[in-house]
Amino acid sequence: MDIREHPVGDIVIAYSWKDHVLPFGPSGSPYHYMGIPLTFRSKLCFGVFGPVEGRHSYEFLNIRSASNRGKFCRICGGYPSYTIRKCVNCSNIFIKDFSSSKYCDLFPYCWTCLPKLPWSSCPYHVSPSGRYLVELQPLGINPRTFTQEELDSFDPFSFDLFAES
Repeated sequence: MDIREHPVGDIVIAYSWKDHVLPFGPSGSPYHYMGIPLTFRSKLCFGVFGPVEGRHSYEFLNIRSASNRGKFCRICGGYPSYTIRKCVNCSNIFIKDFSSSKYCDLFPYCWTCLPKLPWSSCPYHVSPSGRYLVELQPLGINPRTFTQEELDSFDPFSFDLFAES
């Protein structure tokens, strides 16, 4: 069954498991790679699949946490492709590059929406490696989102492409 329910305070929210936890399919399938937007694709590593001799491997940055926050590929420098999610609250796609006790692996919320959750840690699901004890802000690998005001103020004719620098 694709539709899941998760209590949040005194209400129950129904959401699609495939659309939010696996928004682009299982991370080993070619559809996973093809479905990910280009702005995210360049920041992710897809080399852990395929022939054994060509596979990539991950190591941790100086921060080792249960949330995979500091994991990156030794070969291409990308973040693991299985960390991409879609926020249940705002429907934005994001790479989970933060650690928070409020975050639930089975009910993904982006960093911006996490403060809206009423709990200090999900009372219904415990992370397989235990609750997160350290709050770590995002690493900043998610593509920048421009506001409508910034997009409206952009003037493509303000650039002089032939100016010498």
